[in-house]
Amino acid sequence: MTEPAERPTALRLVALSKRYRTGDQALSEVSLSVPAGQVLGLIGPSGAGKSTLIRCINRLVEPSAGQVFLGPSSGPPVDATGATTGPNRGVHEGTIAATTRGAAAGADRADAPGRELELTGLGRRGLRRARRRIGMIFQEYALVERLTVMENVLSGRLGYLPFWRSWLRRFPPNDVAEAFRLLDRVGLADQVNKRADALSGGQRQRVGIARALAQRPDLLLVDEPTASLDPKTSRQIMRLLRGVCAEAGTGQGTGTAPGPGLAAIVNIHDVALAKQFMMRVIGLRAGRIVYDGPPEGLTPAVLTRIYGEEDWGPTLPAEDEGLSTTGEPSTKGESQGPLRPTDQRIVEAL
Repeated sequence: MTEPAERPTALRLVALSKRYRTGDQALSEVSLSVPAGQVLGLIGPSGAGKSTLIRCINRLVEPSAGQVFLGPSSGPPVDATGATTGPNRGVHEGTIAATTRGAAAGADRADAPGRELELTGLGRRGLRRARRRIGMIFQEYALVERLTVMENVLSGRLGYLPFWRSWLRRFPPNDVAEAFRLLDRVGLADQVNKRADALSGGQRQRVGIARALAQRPDLLLVDEPTASLDPKTSRQIMRLLRGVCAEAGTGQGTGTAPGPGLAAIVNIHDVALAKQFMMRVIGLRAGRIVYDGPPEGLTPAVLTRIYGEEDWGPTLPAEDEGLSTTGEPSTKGESQGPLRPTDQRIVEAL
């Protein structure tokens, strides 16, 4: 039987470290590799470095040391000048940065095909182009409140447009069609013209997901996507994230050829959600990796290594579940004798 082909690497970190000006060491020589199509969860106590790690990847926070490599671009082929060629020309116009000028300044070649790109070695222009390949989903949504749902999703395409188009919000028809498709996929096809400030928290997060996908990224960075959501909505959002990452590997709805799928790194506080939806989990403590493995490996001993000493048994007392500590129906709060006359009159009145 033929062995399945090894998935290409979407992201590689080498000894990544971050020390803030205050002297706090947020990350200490973090090294890892994320294959395309893998949904990886970051867990750990507050202050462990999870958000810092995500922001160091796209250099919203500058690392103090180490290297960040983005995998080869999944964009369309380019000609010698860096212009897009092939059937997707216009959809991906401007996504490839291997221009004549970029060739002369190799550090700024943000989309050179077939090889890794070192993000930590890019100048300002190259980094701006490289960030188009990295979708970011924020805990607080980061939507423009006064814009409509559609306008917020289309803002994911601004990095691909010339200035005059972005200023006038003149988006190519292909981009508009893709935005409609994405809004339908995230369940907001009927909210296209609603302002962002009129949406619920779950709806706002769905807009954020659609906006990130509109970039056609090679990597998703997701920072606490469920922190402000109720348990049911949290599961719906996590299920949606897993679904869209898998669909990127099938080409479903996009008209593109099947590929290995979309890689995602998710900073998540809820261990139960991490166990249910992540393909791989990394546990951080004090800026260092203390666990790297499958979610099934998050045993009480491993959770203690990540978070510190705690009782990792059931989190709710038995009586909170309607049972006594013996497993019998709880009688807590129930009357233990006949009703008093005043209570009897109340019951009869009801």
